[in-house]
Amino acid sequence: MDQETLFKLLQTFDESTVREMDLDFDGAHVYLSKNETSAPVAPSIPGPVAANAAPATAPAKAGGAGKPAAKVPDKRSVIKAQLVGVVYLQPAPDKNNYVHVGDHIQKGQIVCVIEAMKMLTEVKSEFNGTVVSIDVHNEDMVDFDQPLMTIQPD
Repeated sequence: MDQETLFKLLQTFDESTVREMDLDFDGAHVYLSKNETSAPVAPSIPGPVAANAAPATAPAKAGGAGKPAAKVPDKRSVIKAQLVGVVYLQPAPDKNNYVHVGDHIQKGQIVCVIEAMKMLTEVKSEFNGTVVSIDVHNEDMVDFDQPLMTIQPD
């Protein structure tokens, strides 16, 4: 990746509403973030990179419903992203999160939303249970099938 391409990428990212981006391009790895707690912009040039390497993050579940897509120890269920996009854990910047660790959730309850192509998609629980962990941060870029939350079903 030459310097001009990198500067264009930085400018486009800066002007966009995207909060985080992890990119492997032309043998270079670039991680960009507008989040305060994220790592600083850090371009590096590693060895060869697979052409179809997947991004490090994934959007939350689309289609309005999260589902117990994977099982983990203790019969816990994982709500995974159903599309790539930006996950929002709260309905507005000045509002509380949809759910917190320890909250009991009901089937059909909104647990987060994902923005993709200026469209917001609600992620809803498909079961009753208790939130054990929230595996993403507000405004993270997420990949398809990325774990969003771990739930202990009732």
